[in-house]
Amino acid sequence: MKRYFRFDDGARFWVVANDQPHAVAILDATGSEFGGLGTMTAALAAGGVFWIEMDTESAANTMCDTSEDNRARGRIPLTDCDVGEWFSSEW
Repeated sequence: MKRYFRFDDGARFWVVANDQPHAVAILDATGSEFGGLGTMTAALAAGGVFWIEMDTESAANTMCDTSEDNRARGRIPLTDCDVGEWFSSEW
């Protein structure tokens, strides 16, 4: 079942995942540094990140820029994204 998450370390990240640990693993795999604390796992452990699970209505109203997507989907709602996709407010 698709679930939707928002993580905030000063920038926002939206993730479509199976559950919260899966969402964290997706962000850890990016190799990005979150909150200046390393992986998302480390940033969460240090209390440097706020996160929520979004309801379907909120996810449907969150638009994701897929301009770098080779499927040419444009701006689409988070609910139309696949499990494993993530997006950043920094794009």
